[in-house]
Amino acid sequence: DIIATWGIDSFLHDAVRYQYQPAELLLDAPALVKLTNLASQLCNRLNHSNQTFLVEDHFFGLNQSVIENLVSEATEAAVKDARSFGVEIDEDHTIPLANIDDEAVRIELARRVREIALLDGVQQRINEVDEISDMMHLVTENLQLLFGLHTTLFFFPDHDQSKLTGIPSHSKNLPEQGAFSIVLQPERSLITQAALQNKVLDSHRNNPFEILPVIDRQVKDALMLPHFLCIPLYSHGQLMGVIVAGCDAAQADKLEFDGDLLTHFATIIADSLAHQKKLQQQFRQQQEIQQQETSLQLRKIIHEVNNPLTIINNYLEILSMDLQAESNNQQHIETIKSEVDRVADILLQLKDQQPEEVIEQPEIDINQLIQNLLEIFKPTFYKLNQLQSRLELDPKLPAIACDAGKLKQILTNLLKNAAEALPERGIITIKSKSLVIVNRKKFIEISVSDNGPGIADEILENLFSPVTTTKGQNHSGLGLTIVNKLVSELKGSISYSTADEGGARFILLLPRH
Repeated sequence: DIIATWGIDSFLHDAVRYQYQPAELLLDAPALVKLTNLASQLCNRLNHSNQTFLVEDHFFGLNQSVIENLVSEATEAAVKDARSFGVEIDEDHTIPLANIDDEAVRIELARRVREIALLDGVQQRINEVDEISDMMHLVTENLQLLFGLHTTLFFFPDHDQSKLTGIPSHSKNLPEQGAFSIVLQPERSLITQAALQNKVLDSHRNNPFEILPVIDRQVKDALMLPHFLCIPLYSHGQLMGVIVAGCDAAQADKLEFDGDLLTHFATIIADSLAHQKKLQQQFRQQQEIQQQETSLQLRKIIHEVNNPLTIINNYLEILSMDLQAESNNQQHIETIKSEVDRVADILLQLKDQQPEEVIEQPEIDINQLIQNLLEIFKPTFYKLNQLQSRLELDPKLPAIACDAGKLKQILTNLLKNAAEALPERGIITIKSKSLVIVNRKKFIEISVSDNGPGIADEILENLFSPVTTTKGQNHSGLGLTIVNKLVSELKGSISYSTADEGGARFILLLPRH
């Protein structure tokens, strides 16, 4: 009648109402009514013992042998499920369990089902917690709810699993001298014994010590109860910690009965701790990677900005030589040099990096860009070291869409490296070619070569990677790393070979279209 009030458009209420009716009254009843009636008979111990299954013969064509197999399989499954909840049932597997008369078994099974449901709720809430402190608070609440344990301490191992450090769930548990610390070795403490044996121990029933160690007595005093329970937390064979909870003798005895539930609870907490530890490690790794990338980017920026600063300083040296006799101008030059040095110092304090803006690049005249760049170098590096330059520029070289600023950075680094490597009166040769075909793709070619000593074999192994510079403390060792990155951003490639004159040659290929 209650089901009928739900207004369900089906024969559900009739199926429930007529589940106990004799088979001969159901001849024209709907299939749902017949099926529910059969299920009711199969669950009836009396009918089974008398082997009077009438409905199947009339409606379903099931013989007695099939019925008995179905009942036996269902009964075995029910016994297995009950045992998974820690409920032992000494029943004949040939007798259905639906009509079990043992009220104590029914109550115990209901209790276990309730506890399993509570554990599922604990797991869901634990998975939503991000902070260790929040997790400890949640665990403490559930220890009270499930096991009646009100005071707890959490012991966590250090990085090398050599020591356990106790952290209180409440400030009242913290000793005046600070957190508890126990060396993770056998026979040091009941807490370490539980951790090393991966076994729940308590100071009331299974205490291996005739006299509790002093550290255990201090823990017991902090928990403010006559006994304490040590619950090890293991996740996939790794110790994640130990929960130490205060208890009295009656609670200790009851918890022995609830051992399976306590083990399941500990596994949930341990897996949650392992998951949080993994997330923390991933976060730290990401931070380290970001810090490394930021540091590398900062070094690149400083290196690139130092290039024009170096040119400015060279010009100032030349100007200083030309105006050597004029003391007032010399003072002005020194002021300018001081300010340039101050700019360099400010660069070292850079923390933030700005995102690179992507814009469509105009077409540029590569030959003209090379010539303009040489005009900057001639009065500085070239004049100071009496260097010479040779240009072999292809007049058929077309204008290409390219980031002029990046190309200047690339050529500046290559020319600067060559100038610094050459002795006095050395020669730097710059060539361009209008067409080079590689893997059926068209490129233009720019090469920078010199007649210096070349590059040592040990440096060639990491030529385009960040390495310790061989030029002294004023150089970062990042020039060719920056060049390689910038070339990649221009969708080009760069390679190294020995020049005809015996020095170094860098060949830059850029897309021709």
